[in-house]
Amino acid sequence: MKDINNLEQIRNKANKNRWIAGVLTFFVAPVGYLYTLRYKAALISFIAYLILVGASEENETMETLLGFFAISVTVENVISINKAKNKFKELEGNTNQLTNYPSSFSGNSPDIIILKAINNRGEMTVSEIVIATELSPQIVKKTLLDLENEHLIYGYNRESDGAVVYKNI
Repeated sequence: MKDINNLEQIRNKANKNRWIAGVLTFFVAPVGYLYTLRYKAALISFIAYLILVGASEENETMETLLGFFAISVTVENVISINKAKNKFKELEGNTNQLTNYPSSFSGNSPDIIILKAINNRGEMTVSEIVIATELSPQIVKKTLLDLENEHLIYGYNRESDGAVVYKNI
């Protein structure tokens, strides 16, 4: 599930607007980082922002540092979006791992999509799940294994034809 969550994080960051992130980060760095879902960076920049704003009222040098800080965090945040966009394109072009979810499943993670599909049919083979969810076979296999380890589904051989099918618990 970690790989799938990482893919979702890349997709979420890649969908962010660079201009909005840049403007938000330039004027109030923590808000820009929150927009790009980078919570640790938001906390760190908030602390640095408070220190620099407080010190800049007394010292002109600190005011200059605040300007450099605003520019550098803006550039860094926009670069992180660009990297996510490039990584997303690379993954999308090289593998089928980032197949778009069907519209009826949009916004849900692969585990929820698969659980809903199996729930609708009762039992399904891997290929039936791939067809029903339009997820890549790699994601389906990995997610099925994770769901089985979490005791949410179980796989068994169907008596009629011996095919491995999965069923919700």
